[in-house]
Amino acid sequence: MSAKISGLLIGICLFLFIVNHFVINWEGLALKRAKENLRAIISSQRIDLISWGQGDEFDPAFRKRKLCSGKLVAWSDDRPLEHLSLNDSIGVFENEHGIFLYQTVKEGACEYISGYPLYEYYAISNQYLKNRRAGKVSYSIKDISSDSTYALGDLLRFDIKYEPHPAIDGLIGLTLMLVFCLEYIRFGRRSFKVFLFAAIGMIILRAISLYFDALDILFKISLFNPVNFTASFFNPTLGDLLLNSILLLITSNLLGSYISTFPKKEYWPFFVLPGVGIGLLVFHIPWSILNDSQIILDIGESISFSLLRVVSYLIIGIISLSYLLYLYWLNKYLIKHQIIKRTIFFTLIVGVMVFSFNPLLSIPVFFISFALAILPQFYLRSDIVAFSYQHLLFALLFSVGLGMMLSLFIYKHGERDVLFAKKRFANYLLLKQDVLGEYYLSRALENLNEDPDLLMIAGDMSKNDLVKRILEEFSSPYFNKYNIEIAFQDYQQFKLNNRFTKKNSLTVAQNESDYKNIYFIDERTNFKYISKLYIGDLVALIILQVKKRVPSTVYPALLTDSKYFNLSNEFDYAVFVRDDILLHQSKFGQSEWLGGNELKKKALYDEGLERNGMHYYGMKTEDGRTILIISAKYPVKSQLANFFFFFLLLLSSFVGYILLNSIYKRRKVAFTFTGKVQVYLAIAFTAPLFITGLALLSLLNTSYKEEINRSYIKQALYLSETLSEQLEMEMSEMAQSDVLLKIGNYIRSDISFYNSSGYLISTSQPDIFSLGLQSNLVNPIVFEELIENGNQSIIVNKSIGSLEYKVCYAVVNTVGNEIAGFIAMPFFDSKNHLSRQQIEVFESLLIIFGVIFIIAILLSNVVLNNLLFPLRMVAGKIREITLQGVNKPIEYEASDEIGSLVKDYNQMLVKLEHSKLALAKSQKETAWKEIAKQVAHEIKNPLTPMQLKVQQILRKYDRDAKEYESLSSLLTQIDTLSQIAESFSTFAEMPVPDNQVFAWNELVEEVIQLYHSDKVYIAFKCDQEVPIEADKAIFKRILNNLILNAIQAVEQEPVKIDVALVKKSGEGILSVTDKGRGIPEELKEKIFLRYFSTKSTGSGIGLALAKKGIENAGGNIWFDSKEGQGTTFFIAMPLAKL
Repeated sequence: MSAKISGLLIGICLFLFIVNHFVINWEGLALKRAKENLRAIISSQRIDLISWGQGDEFDPAFRKRKLCSGKLVAWSDDRPLEHLSLNDSIGVFENEHGIFLYQTVKEGACEYISGYPLYEYYAISNQYLKNRRAGKVSYSIKDISSDSTYALGDLLRFDIKYEPHPAIDGLIGLTLMLVFCLEYIRFGRRSFKVFLFAAIGMIILRAISLYFDALDILFKISLFNPVNFTASFFNPTLGDLLLNSILLLITSNLLGSYISTFPKKEYWPFFVLPGVGIGLLVFHIPWSILNDSQIILDIGESISFSLLRVVSYLIIGIISLSYLLYLYWLNKYLIKHQIIKRTIFFTLIVGVMVFSFNPLLSIPVFFISFALAILPQFYLRSDIVAFSYQHLLFALLFSVGLGMMLSLFIYKHGERDVLFAKKRFANYLLLKQDVLGEYYLSRALENLNEDPDLLMIAGDMSKNDLVKRILEEFSSPYFNKYNIEIAFQDYQQFKLNNRFTKKNSLTVAQNESDYKNIYFIDERTNFKYISKLYIGDLVALIILQVKKRVPSTVYPALLTDSKYFNLSNEFDYAVFVRDDILLHQSKFGQSEWLGGNELKKKALYDEGLERNGMHYYGMKTEDGRTILIISAKYPVKSQLANFFFFFLLLLSSFVGYILLNSIYKRRKVAFTFTGKVQVYLAIAFTAPLFITGLALLSLLNTSYKEEINRSYIKQALYLSETLSEQLEMEMSEMAQSDVLLKIGNYIRSDISFYNSSGYLISTSQPDIFSLGLQSNLVNPIVFEELIENGNQSIIVNKSIGSLEYKVCYAVVNTVGNEIAGFIAMPFFDSKNHLSRQQIEVFESLLIIFGVIFIIAILLSNVVLNNLLFPLRMVAGKIREITLQGVNKPIEYEASDEIGSLVKDYNQMLVKLEHSKLALAKSQKETAWKEIAKQVAHEIKNPLTPMQLKVQQILRKYDRDAKEYESLSSLLTQIDTLSQIAESFSTFAEMPVPDNQVFAWNELVEEVIQLYHSDKVYIAFKCDQEVPIEADKAIFKRILNNLILNAIQAVEQEPVKIDVALVKKSGEGILSVTDKGRGIPEELKEKIFLRYFSTKSTGSGIGLALAKKGIENAGGNIWFDSKEGQGTTFFIAMPLAKL
């Protein structure tokens, strides 16, 4: 990119920035957009409500109810919606669940109500439940409240948020980053000094941009949000880290290219140190991403690739590529100055020094020693973008090494996180107090105190009913780990109750928790909670004592507030007091716990111990307790999957760099033939495997979903039958809730029961309903599928907040096979279960794919060597071909494609030999032509004046004079010499044949007519047309020569010549026969030789030219002669295709 283009782009960016930030009235646009959005919601809600009332299709985003005579008769969904009576047809109301836009339509005694939550509120806050703006509400609406700035008529008031258009700022930022990087490259490539100044300038500009948060201003995306990642001043966001990684790649490549040609070897330690630094970054960057963000890099944890995760992998690939390129250039420098061994020894010393204080950090340093020892073996003399097998193998081994290193880092960081989580969990257990339990206990007391029916039950003096009502508030699965007892004291009658008195004595100030009327009692070997509940004059003590064996909780994370520590179900644990078990929660038997000797090992309490595929961590307390926490060991399969993932990532980064570098330099990738075959073989191996893997993953995904659904339906149908039997006993709602709670605890799932009208009767998880996360109405689709369509079960996808889960509904029938109601079983963990299955399949496919890919690359070289050996042999023979010596044919017995190539090669050698002879002949002929031309010139020059002088002298004598006869003889010899000179001249000037199709018989007749006379008789026999393709002029001269030779061969007059032309076997054959003296046997082999003649006046050129002309036209000439009987000349020519 030229400086002019860069300046132009910067100017355009500056102009757009001014327009975007200072010219456009974004506040007005945001206000207009907000009002249009609210009006659109109101209009859509109105239309949707009317459509639903008429039984047409409706929008599920709006919550709708139908009330007739004040009674609810229909609803569109099972989400909570308060039934309000509106004076107007539209209004906005706020309650504990959010700010709702209500609209009503009245038809007679019925009223249709539609509510839409403009803002949703939740009683608790966690990863799934966060107060949020509804999906249809515009992003420009900031808040809705009575004291907001802007108003939509008298309906509502709202505030807006506005900012310059993020897309324009993003485009400006991308353009400036591109210009910045390209200009850095352009300046950096000029010279080493300019590069140093450019690097310093780049660092200064980056520091300025970081100080003023320039990228954060331009980019309003998660990539540049410090909430998602922040590490240091230079890496405040993941986007900044990406830009820094790109600049590091450019810097390492430019610096390396200058180092590779540096003339002095004394500075080699200064050139090795940047390599050590980049190697440490390969360790530091992934560790920093894992430490300073919630981004997951472990394939074994998730296969969901968000933007942040993809960019993180891209950063790792770029940093690793920088490392590879710098080592490549450094290797060239070290080989040039022959100091490889010295450098390896130096890096080993540095590695040992780093190992002494951080063994993990020393791995990248030792990797430099390994790389510098291996690199010279590849003979990488050409540019790195020359994609040969050596470059591929170098990238392959580099990717294997770094892949192992990165997977080890992921493993070690995972180990550290698990150990940290176990320590945190152990510290939580050390607290003794159940902080989250205290919170739920306080909520239960609040609900009981606010229950008006509780005092009525107490007034009836029914202790059992009162106990059942109190226990109903503790039906949450969270309290499964406690044994619950209730003791009463009646203050009016002053009845003594020894148990009450004993427990009440513990409710003193020193035992009081953070919540009123809740007391924590530490009895050393156990602990308990005592809560006081005042019911009129009656006092109840609710005693919660932890069970010795704590069952695994099924309490969903959906109902856990983020401010409370949530116990991890991944950890099993046991608490010991000396050798006695205080409590434990474990799916393993005591035989799998560590023995007494193992519990005494110091390592257990530092980094933990690994035994039998499990990791154990222990912690001792000052009061004599020992906490043992157990979890599964990090699986080897996940380590392999991470290795192959990073291996493929790094190899892809190398290939991507080659392609981008070629595009930037505007040249094609310099693939060698072997490299091309390697790539084609790799694609041939991996592409089908990749496609098959995707298809298999999709198939298994579908299969797992169907299997999970089948198991849910099977379980729901079984429970519906069980519940049907229980319903026959005519239990109260409280008893039904107790049954549902027991069943839910047994199957570790929640259960809700709805009557046939769709109302909730009882549930094992009342908190979901009491917190307003779901209404007490069944999903309307249940009526359609289970009643109207007659199905026995149905699975419905639902969501609360950002949590997506499945609910299985099943019909509960009476003995008379009538519908008594429906049970609903939500499966909050269904998505996680499916994700775990997908991860296992993906890991397996990744390992298989990686192994096959590496084997394919390595074996392809062996296969290629065997396949290409004949080609290399042929190539070697081709290089040895010469026109001077003898070319030997190749011996190859196989009849494959290579055999065909060898056969063609050998035939080429035969043709080459013929061509050599033809070339030699042509060269000789050219030389003869030159000689003939020179001879003709030399002879013709004196002949003409000699002929004129002799003719002049001859006129002085009479014919009878003796001198006249001598001069006449001399003149005849001069004419003969002139004819010879003319023949030489004709031979030298013989043109290139101009072939055309003509009738040979017509040409023969034309020539014969020239020689008919009283002394010469020529008989011609031809009864059909004979077309041939040749040079007509040359053939006319050849015929003239043959007929003239035949006439001159006959000494007696009149001369008779027989000429015949016939067709035979696709040829035309011409014969010219004379009855002359014939050709002696010893002269037959010389007839067609140049300059040989049997006539004293002949030049010896005619027949030689005739043979050459005929053969050039694809024909043949020969003769048959007997001395004293005559001679016949034959000419055979292939017939022309008309």
